[in-house]
Amino acid sequence: MPSTIVSQSLLLLTLCALPALGGAEIFKWVDEHGVTHYGEKPQADRAAETVTLEPRPATTQDADTTERLNSVAESLRQSRLSKEQAATDIAKREQLASQIDKLANLSALGGNWNAGGDLEVQCQAQYGQGCDALINWKENARTHCRTQRTREQYCSDDAYLARKYFPQTIEQQRKIGIRSRYGR
Repeated sequence: MPSTIVSQSLLLLTLCALPALGGAEIFKWVDEHGVTHYGEKPQADRAAETVTLEPRPATTQDADTTERLNSVAESLRQSRLSKEQAATDIAKREQLASQIDKLANLSALGGNWNAGGDLEVQCQAQYGQGCDALINWKENARTHCRTQRTREQYCSDDAYLARKYFPQTIEQQRKIGIRSRYGR
């Protein structure tokens, strides 16, 4: 018997939704146990009557529910936009922090650095190298020093590395080249 109540409840829900389908015909009949049934087709061995369902008129409660649902949907949309904006802001802050760190490291080398410009372009223009190579010049110098079979004590000496491998601007490289050509 409980399954009958469930099936009738489901059928009733279906019946409420059917008017939206537009002109669907519903039949009603009673079985041998006295239970009323509804369906799209009448039972062959039972007498059935056609049921006309009238659409329920809209109420203020329906309008209030729609308004609340729209409000919740708008709130969720605003929340999503806010989270997207926060993620964008975090990415921009991280990029700016990285630029500031890179600029601080490059400033130690000397040269003219424009904080608002593209640092990679500036590194290439002033030194003819990428920014990462300039920032990591000491590690690169140690590696190069060791490949030249120089004594390890020199490759570990920061003063030696600075004299021999410290990055030179393109202008400084030109001056060094001119001096060495003319013996100055």
